[in-house]
Amino acid sequence: MEVISEYDAGLDAPNRELFIAYRRELTPAGNPIYRALQNVAGRLVTRSRRQLVSDTEWYRSVAFNKYRRPGKIDHQLTSVYQTSDDGAISVITVLRALGERDFSPWEQRLLSFFHAELGPLIGRALVSATEPSPVSSHRGCGRCSRIC
Repeated sequence: MEVISEYDAGLDAPNRELFIAYRRELTPAGNPIYRALQNVAGRLVTRSRRQLVSDTEWYRSVAFNKYRRPGKIDHQLTSVYQTSDDGAISVITVLRALGERDFSPWEQRLLSFFHAELGPLIGRALVSATEPSPVSSHRGCGRCSRIC
């Protein structure tokens, strides 16, 4: 799995640094959640961490102990949508703090619904990260802050 682009929201500076270190050092292949997701078939898959990885495996993993526990992050809800037949995917991951409740079935259905609506738009109405940037054709309309 090759990550083309990623965005985060809601992480404080120390957790953002942990996330950057996780991406650089461990990669998704080192995370038991993402390894388990690779074995789940479907164009759209939305699962909680507990549906993919046992508590025993998760709480013993490097992903949790080195990157999540220090940031007080535990629960994870992940949705994977295959955006094209060549294997490109869109992933949305939502996290909860250590000690907070796990995600409910309703929250899982809501994320799945959202991704089912968003996913088909990627590469069509929404530009995908693999498409050329429109900046080169932008000539400074005065309505935005881009410099061409």
